[in-house]
Amino acid sequence: MPEEETHNKRREAAQHAFQDVLGQLRTTEADSEPMTGNEAPLDGATVAKLLEKNFSRLDPNGNGITREELAQALLSQGSYSKDEYAMLQLIGKYFDTIANMCEDEQGPQSVITSLDKDVLNQFLIYSNLSLSDLHKWRSVVENVD
Repeated sequence: MPEEETHNKRREAAQHAFQDVLGQLRTTEADSEPMTGNEAPLDGATVAKLLEKNFSRLDPNGNGITREELAQALLSQGSYSKDEYAMLQLIGKYFDTIANMCEDEQGPQSVITSLDKDVLNQFLIYSNLSLSDLHKWRSVVENVD
């Protein structure tokens, strides 16, 4: 039971931390980016689960998912389920946002590392954010700096 309480507290804390910013983004930018059709069926938790499941497959050499590795996966549509392929498309669309989840590379962040994936999954699972929400939030944060 304490583990469940900790999980719930993390979820609530994450939701409260982003509520104001996301509320502003959703109201002011709701019509600025049309839904691709791929984002609707996949919530953040599903994307996190699918990315976790496929990470080693997408990063066979263990040095992070490169754009080339992702492109190769996207060219192999028949090797993935419909949801996995939708997840790959979302990862491609938000590649830079995901690669910049943490500063774990020297210089420009050019790959999605295991640490980027872990941080992304925490946001997606505990705060009920979508990749689109995270992208918008990061854009706001970067513009404030």
